[in-house]
Amino acid sequence: LRFTKEKAELEQNMTLKRDKKREIVRKQLMEKEQETTHSLVSKFSKEMINLIQAKEREVLVENGVDDQLAASYSMIQLSQPPPPQPPCRHKRDLYEDPSIFEQVDQQAITVAESEQTSYTELIDQLTYDLLTDLDKARAIFRWITVKDLNAIDFQNNLGSDTPMGLLRGIKYGTETYHTLFMRLCSFAGLHCVDVKGHSKSVGYEPGMRIAEGKFTNTWNAVLIDGEWRFVQCNWGARHLVMSKDKKQVDKTPPTATREKIKYQVF
Repeated sequence: LRFTKEKAELEQNMTLKRDKKREIVRKQLMEKEQETTHSLVSKFSKEMINLIQAKEREVLVENGVDDQLAASYSMIQLSQPPPPQPPCRHKRDLYEDPSIFEQVDQQAITVAESEQTSYTELIDQLTYDLLTDLDKARAIFRWITVKDLNAIDFQNNLGSDTPMGLLRGIKYGTETYHTLFMRLCSFAGLHCVDVKGHSKSVGYEPGMRIAEGKFTNTWNAVLIDGEWRFVQCNWGARHLVMSKDKKQVDKTPPTATREKIKYQVF
């Protein structure tokens, strides 16, 4: 009996170790895939912004603006943005009450109720009639955070280079929110980078020392009015990402779900 018990315990321990090792390998492969995608998106984003700014110069010339003036404008726009750093102004200098975004938010929510087949189509609808970088960034943030990935039935044949394909990747762990935000910003002509660091998230206790590789997180920094502003779409969509209980999701009215993220991180 003792031998049988020891054998069962040994088999159980071996199974647990094997499962743990398999999970570590799976996580490493997933992180590698995320980094590969992010690298490609980062390169693509820079190219997209250059293309948009070059097109803006062409439009200026076509509308009678002096070519030298248009070239000067183009050189200013095409210059590299400053490295990410804390803004000189407070967020309250941009806006004091999130209610100023009600119209922008409603537009983003309306767009989120339908599917778009390309990033160009999505950004055209999201930023329609929006003039400021702040409003454009807000519209992108709201569209991302209002999408309930647990409630969306993704098709298996979705292309990874489409809005829905990238959302599907986020749901299954091969893509990230900050990569999606960066890509959409580039189509809107907004400079956006990612900033890696640590956050006191689940498992952290007051006074705990943060070791290397623990509690890691990634933020977006988007250039608005010449200053970098932090955006955290993952936290903004937290109530959607963490809602695993379908019944609880079904009991939550759509308006209540949307209201929860009105004052989230932006």
